[in-house]
Amino acid sequence: MQKKQIGIGLLGKGSTNHLHRSEVVRAFQQKGFQVTYIVREDYYNLLTRLTGCRYTSCRIREENGWRSIPIRFCQNVRFAYPSSDAGHRRFLLKRIMNNLRPWVLIRDFICLAAARFRVFVMFATWLEKKLFLPDLVEGLDPCDYDILIFLGIGTVDSELEGALTYWAENYDIPKIHIVGNYDHLTSKGFRGIMPKRLLVWGPQMREDAISFHGIPAKRISIIGSIRYNSLNRADLPERSVFLSRLGLDPARKTILFAGFVFVSQYFEMLKVYRRLLENNIDCQLILRLYPNKTLMNSVYIEALTCFAKALPHTYISYADPHFKKGDRNKEVLQVEEDELRAVLCHCDVLIDYYSTITLEGGIFDKPCLHMHYIPKTPGAFARAAVSVNFWELRHNQRIMSYGGVEVANSRDELIDLIQKNLFDPGRHAKARKRMVQQECGPMDGLACERLIKNCESLLVTHSCSQISQ
Repeated sequence: MQKKQIGIGLLGKGSTNHLHRSEVVRAFQQKGFQVTYIVREDYYNLLTRLTGCRYTSCRIREENGWRSIPIRFCQNVRFAYPSSDAGHRRFLLKRIMNNLRPWVLIRDFICLAAARFRVFVMFATWLEKKLFLPDLVEGLDPCDYDILIFLGIGTVDSELEGALTYWAENYDIPKIHIVGNYDHLTSKGFRGIMPKRLLVWGPQMREDAISFHGIPAKRISIIGSIRYNSLNRADLPERSVFLSRLGLDPARKTILFAGFVFVSQYFEMLKVYRRLLENNIDCQLILRLYPNKTLMNSVYIEALTCFAKALPHTYISYADPHFKKGDRNKEVLQVEEDELRAVLCHCDVLIDYYSTITLEGGIFDKPCLHMHYIPKTPGAFARAAVSVNFWELRHNQRIMSYGGVEVANSRDELIDLIQKNLFDPGRHAKARKRMVQQECGPMDGLACERLIKNCESLLVTHSCSQISQ
């Protein structure tokens, strides 16, 4: 019997982290599928290959003719949706005011006005599809695939999924779309395509897909998160073994700081940690560095690592797998995960800055604190360090609404909250559990199996429809 050919798009960093996984390949192989990863052209030579599957590159040419003008306008309208949301509107206005060319301002304010109303946004989506030309997709043979899987729903800045979706529809290839991250349905505006079948993590994503994007409920299935579904499985090293391997003391309370791109916050955390030690708090620190190339190649990294290593009981964890070995300039398509899972399992408190790692900490039932401040720079550089109020964005407001995360607005508040949670880790445990249930869905390790069942079901439905025609 000929194997069914499944094509999985690797068109962005979300897909390389959530779908380019050995457990995904194994699960499909066990059901008799041949997996081919469809890789965007600029990723093809950067990607670490998995065994047992094929790889092919594809190129999607940009529309440079007259169509590019209305297409870009439609994308701006979709990105601005819903401009009625106060936090999103403030974010958009800051972006608009960075460009003071009169015609650009007029265009952006028209988009902002149109994006208040679903009917205009849906018209923009319809028009964008009408303007799409299938021959913009190069390097793929439609006869090579029985079914396709894409991460995302063609939101702005991820239009490659939309382009390949339109291409697949042109050749009548069945396809499934999967939501990639907890914020994808609410942080990037309106969808670019209408999925025939959409797979989401949990109940909250399902509600977002229905109410925010107008996707019919009958097209949506909850499968859990492929990446997180078995995150806390039992094959992790024991605490004593793992922490000793890092040069840390298993008997000490362990703080994990998972920073963002702002280097001042890492220095601030080291100052906080030093204060904790001065207060005779028996703790140690793991500093997890964000895999941003600008940050990791900056002049501050050497000073930061020297400061950290000068403090007792510290360990630096690198999310960039190329930093300690290999090409430091190589783009990070997949972050380091094995050490991260063990760190999340064995830390006692997690501190971050409005990040996805909040959910990962919740899966391991770890108290989570948000560093809700950016330390001030010296007077000569008194420009604001960040222009976006991340806490006002819809997806972060939702995470905060569960009540499982505490917020520190200053160094003293952060020190106080760390001490409280180190010695009372059960604080807000019920709220964390509810957050994980609502956002991540089932945590039973069967997300890949549910994905495959949806693929098999869609293939049967597609075959029946072809026979009836």
